[in-house]
Amino acid sequence: MRNLILTSMAVLILGSLANAQEAPAFRHGLGHFVLGPTVITDGSDAKSAWQAAVGGEYRFANGLGIGAEIGGLDELAQISFNPYFHFNTLDRRGRLIPLLTAGFTGAGNMEFGENWLNFGGGVDYWIKNRVGTRFEVRDMVDANHSRPNHFVGFRMGLVWR
Repeated sequence: MRNLILTSMAVLILGSLANAQEAPAFRHGLGHFVLGPTVITDGSDAKSAWQAAVGGEYRFANGLGIGAEIGGLDELAQISFNPYFHFNTLDRRGRLIPLLTAGFTGAGNMEFGENWLNFGGGVDYWIKNRVGTRFEVRDMVDANHSRPNHFVGFRMGLVWR
């Protein structure tokens, strides 16, 4: 009986000292912060601006999810609502995950507001289980004018889950 107690204690103590595997990531929700240069063009003229946004996504089925973000583009405030699709990983370790998105953006300032469409794609690279980077290209289309304005953003930032 004494040997059984000593063996059990040794197993419990040594087991608590051993490194356990990292728990699987929470795969349903993630947040992101992105920043990057943006090219604004109506097809004839072009100028540059900076864009920043913070948002979140909720995945509910096989890579399909919904998301929202709030941010700014020069002096304009913007809010976007988008469905997202995250593809299967491109590498064996599950770190490189491409995504596509399209949706609705409301943009404006204290004097006016407009409804835009947006679409884009990119890739999340997970450095750690819960922290990664995002590289994305997104075009916000302002079709409220005779020649649509395009706000093409080259966005990079952080993702977390």
